[in-house]
Amino acid sequence: MATAQVLIELEDERERQKSTLGYDDEHDSSHSVLEWGGILALYTGRAIHEGERNKDVSLYRLRLLQVAAVAVAAVESLDRAVNAASPSDDVDSALDR
Repeated sequence: MATAQVLIELEDERERQKSTLGYDDEHDSSHSVLEWGGILALYTGRAIHEGERNKDVSLYRLRLLQVAAVAVAAVESLDRAVNAASPSDDVDSALDR
């Protein structure tokens, strides 16, 4: 499958997370960098575990798309925090938001 198609599916998954699960900008911005690390680890572990347990390539692929969509949410959240920081803030203070 071409990268462009995977990116379309990734965008669709991100939109699903927002509309179905309520993981919108406000929700996502409430997570710290440490929390995002835990969320990504949880989603990644689930993808690996379910893929191995079920031997289901379609499920494994879906879970990987979910991992990627969560990573996108983390990047979006970081970008919002950095953009909201005042010019006198350093990077660490933006990451603490």
